[in-house]
Amino acid sequence: MHGISKTLLRIAFLTLLIVIPLQGKDDGVSVGFVSVALDARIAELKYQNGAEVEELNVYKGARSKRIAYNGDQTVHFFRESEQVDDNGDPIRTIVGSVHLPQKNGVFLFIFRRLPGADEKYKIVPIPDGLKQFRPGMYRFINLTPYDIALKVGETKSLMKKGKFTDLESKADSGSYQEAMMYSLVVEQGEVDMKPYRAFKGKVLFSENRRSIYIITPKDGGRAGRVDITVIPENLTKR
Repeated sequence: MHGISKTLLRIAFLTLLIVIPLQGKDDGVSVGFVSVALDARIAELKYQNGAEVEELNVYKGARSKRIAYNGDQTVHFFRESEQVDDNGDPIRTIVGSVHLPQKNGVFLFIFRRLPGADEKYKIVPIPDGLKQFRPGMYRFINLTPYDIALKVGETKSLMKKGKFTDLESKADSGSYQEAMMYSLVVEQGEVDMKPYRAFKGKVLFSENRRSIYIITPKDGGRAGRVDITVIPENLTKR
């Protein structure tokens, strides 16, 4: 009886050793994604999608085709060399990686080239599903190092740095609305934020369009200056 108890304990212990790693195993993700480049077109990037290596072309200021992706939660984009490793596979050089914040859904990947001679990209994932970001909406993505005060028509909002802000409008479809942005900059040696006008102009509203405004710091000049990349997408309102 004593021997049987020991045997049962051993079996239970071995079962526990097997089950624990399985419970912590990452089963991967199943998402859709589209991509856009802020600097220049990126041709023939490669990435692992399930068991296959696929290619992606990323266009400046325009959405790529939508990709159905199944794989690791961190997506690596790479170049393949003509040289091979010890297993006979092409040597890969990773030029950018992005960690998906969720294991399902649809995302927009924003590619921005990092300074330097080597090809490297910072990639920002933004949720892009139609349930939250519908036709008739604006999405302002603040990729600057400071908060930005925003006014579109009569609607005011504060865009936190590194975040995005969605706005809806009650304007007539096809009309233009006045828009203003002020960068809230804390200058070196100062404590209080100072507002600098970053943009004044008009934005188009359409009930069948959702529009993304990607805001990035302008190279050179004073702090608070920005560049804005507009990415419209025409859809039938649901």
